[in-house]
Amino acid sequence: MIHEHKKTNLNNRKKYRKYYLIEIAILIVLFIGLYPVLNVKTASIAAIKSDLEENINLDFVNVGDKKTLKNLYYINSNDIEDFISYSPKSNMDVEEILFLKVKEDTDISEIKSKINKRLQKQGESFKNYRPEKYNIIENAVLEEEGQYLIFIVSENVSSIHKIIKDNFK
Repeated sequence: MIHEHKKTNLNNRKKYRKYYLIEIAILIVLFIGLYPVLNVKTASIAAIKSDLEENINLDFVNVGDKKTLKNLYYINSNDIEDFISYSPKSNMDVEEILFLKVKEDTDISEIKSKINKRLQKQGESFKNYRPEKYNIIENAVLEEEGQYLIFIVSENVSSIHKIIKDNFK
């Protein structure tokens, strides 16, 4: 009688072991299947800057620095991990490119809001004064990509946007 009890218990263990192995296999398949969705895309700031300089005429803009972030967008450089900034050479121009990576503990929506305020202010300035420039402002790109913000005001907005997006891996 004792011998039969041990045999039944052993059969139950084998049965549960099969269930556990099946559950583990399902979890592994789920993680492998969801990896592309869960994978966080990153971009190299240096590579984007290089690609922009090679493929876009940047004679119409100035290279920005931390001071530019503060003066144009009211962004504190302590909230930013790295960035590329090209700003208009004069108040008569609207062309600008800002690509930045925010630090993980920074509220990206707050920074996006500051950039959007800049865009609205520029729109108000150029709407009646230079309507052809206002059209460029209306077609601006301002979007988030993970920890990154992309802001482009340019006649070449689609080609600049493509260069930046192509650098995400």
